[in-house]
Amino acid sequence: MNYILMEYVDKSNYCASSKARDDVVTILKDRGAEFVPLFRAKSGHFRVFAQMIGAFLGLAKRVKKGDIIYIQYPYNPQRVNDVLIKRLNKLAKKNSAELCVIMHDINSFRYSCENEREEALKEECKLLSRANSLIVHNRRMKELLNKYGCSNDIMTELQLFDYIYDGLDATTEYRSESVKVIVAGNLAREKSGYLYNLPQINNISFELFGVNYSGSENTMINYHGAFPPDELIQFLKGSFGLVWDGNSAETCEGNYGLYLKYNNPHKFSLYVASGIPVIVWKQSALADFVESENIGVAIDSLQDLNKIPVTVSNDDYIVMKNNIERVKNEVRKGWFLKNALDKSELKINMEAF
Repeated sequence: MNYILMEYVDKSNYCASSKARDDVVTILKDRGAEFVPLFRAKSGHFRVFAQMIGAFLGLAKRVKKGDIIYIQYPYNPQRVNDVLIKRLNKLAKKNSAELCVIMHDINSFRYSCENEREEALKEECKLLSRANSLIVHNRRMKELLNKYGCSNDIMTELQLFDYIYDGLDATTEYRSESVKVIVAGNLAREKSGYLYNLPQINNISFELFGVNYSGSENTMINYHGAFPPDELIQFLKGSFGLVWDGNSAETCEGNYGLYLKYNNPHKFSLYVASGIPVIVWKQSALADFVESENIGVAIDSLQDLNKIPVTVSNDDYIVMKNNIERVKNEVRKGWFLKNALDKSELKINMEAF
């Protein structure tokens, strides 16, 4: 079976979302997929659609029965998603091929106001249902999309994003009198507002890595700058990696915070690939994975960080480190997407008979 991958070209040096998409391309190409550039990121709207038309025409000449067209979702601008999925749905049907959407985000959840979210989710799920299969983040995302119109039968759970990497390791260290909590990613106030309203937490320091930090450094906060995703791991040094979003240190709130109930943030995979135990919000979709694999701590509030030096012994930390080592090796080699692709393709092949 031949695979044809459509993806846009994005060479943003410090963008974690670019790393996630680039890794999907790498894994699919290793499985025999042909890379078909769709349009160049940051092109004007007219140029985007002109480039898409050219890609469609070229693809239409090559797609044949049994092929799978993989696309990553979503794109910007939003209108691209409507045109892309509807056109590829028709192209796949005409040629007895299949369309598989690899989910990175749910746009209607991230960007809609609370009173508009339900209708936005219905519309987005109506569009996504045009695909033959979806690869979604986890069980909760699957249940959410199913609730608003996507069939359970077409969805496969990814579990974790992969983080392809073969460079130098991060440095981990744990001492109860000085616990270093790493925060990596977009540090802008609208995304990580809690960093600008942190309560005083004894024996805890926050080690920040990423773009858009506009606060000051103090005895509790150390800003280390931004690094390209493929180079960042070797510069990380700390005890835990924190996955937290929103303006509040008390709980994750707002669109970004509540979204943690359904998505797998790529920074989580960065920490895993670094071999660093993680701290997550107890209500997040990844909390069950963290606790079942014993690779970190799930907390209700950042105030709970005070408890870590008391409740996590040196021996406990060593166990977490050993447990995360196995997952680290899987994430670095692309195991999670490969496994999801195998399951998704099996469903597609079974439906064909």
